[in-house]
Amino acid sequence: IRDRYDGDYNDNIFRDPDNEESDYIHTITPSIELVYPGKSPGNYFKASYDVGIARYSDFTDNDYENHKVFAGLGYRAAAGFYINADDFYQDTADPYGSENFYAEGRRTERWNNTLNMTLGYDFADVFTVEAFAGHFIENYKLREDQFQDRNRMRFGGTFLYRWSEKVQFLAEVGRSGVAYDEQNDGIDGWNEDNSQDNVVTDGLLGVRFLPSGKLVGDLKLGASAISYKNDADKNGNVYNDDTIPTFDLELSYFLSERTSFNAFAGRNRRSSATANRANDVSASYIYTFLGLGFSQGFLKKLRFAIEFSRRMEDYQNVSAGNAEKRLIRYRLAADLNWDIKHWLDAGLTFDYIDKSATEDEYASDEYEVTQYGFYVSLTY
Repeated sequence: IRDRYDGDYNDNIFRDPDNEESDYIHTITPSIELVYPGKSPGNYFKASYDVGIARYSDFTDNDYENHKVFAGLGYRAAAGFYINADDFYQDTADPYGSENFYAEGRRTERWNNTLNMTLGYDFADVFTVEAFAGHFIENYKLREDQFQDRNRMRFGGTFLYRWSEKVQFLAEVGRSGVAYDEQNDGIDGWNEDNSQDNVVTDGLLGVRFLPSGKLVGDLKLGASAISYKNDADKNGNVYNDDTIPTFDLELSYFLSERTSFNAFAGRNRRSSATANRANDVSASYIYTFLGLGFSQGFLKKLRFAIEFSRRMEDYQNVSAGNAEKRLIRYRLAADLNWDIKHWLDAGLTFDYIDKSATEDEYASDEYEVTQYGFYVSLTY
């Protein structure tokens, strides 16, 4: 059981390029976690619930609660079969945007659920095959947001070869299908003939670094092909069916018990999250991101962590008469944690985001925001 208080000053709570408003935000987050490790490796059950209760000092209409529920389990049989499954549910109205940054800066009531499952089999000491499946759903409360209601199903398989105790080579194929329910039902000018429904097929080759070494994580390179159900969206922007190079990187390097580095990167295609605007200029964009992080412990009780990332939205097939659209987001975040007692820790936080457009035509999508604060956490 844990209770945490965050006090943060934010100098642009609505992430607006012109009318910047600041506020002090109080957030109390009680949480509970249950972990059952099982009697053998690979067997476990864990569950958690927390709710972030955010209250603004001045702009009280922005107050919200952020409920999160998680459950996961794993089972490994002596014969080499194993299964891992987890489910994450969130009900929130936070202004930080959904997975595709939709409506960031605006209080937005929504809920989402993510379910993932992996079934695997180890054989001949060095080979592993895995089948995976996942389902994601997100629904919004207000009609103005419901064109973003969607379901995504993903399934596929992975073949792994253990080259050493620390390294596996892998080949992975996957297929994802996205359906926009409210668009297909005719909301706000959308219909079955212009909805953003699509199917993505991807293939990747890569390396997996196992936890037995200092370097842990995945590096995967490949290609991704998208196929839209329709030819154009409700604004007449053309859906582009093509194949693009893609990659997925998530690595951590533990130099010592107190020093670690991490890197993450990826490239994929996404549908426009602003397609409900009459002046939207493109139906999709290529999303590319790269980030680096560093963590260092010192003086026994202190740990400093910092992370920098760059994310770019490169919009495709921009409608005639408009400039090419690229939005670039830089973020720098830092945390200084003091582990005072086994039941008490505190810290200072800093978060800076700069989002800019390469052309003046899209200046309304730009913003700059700085947030800094402190936290205190109690564990019972």
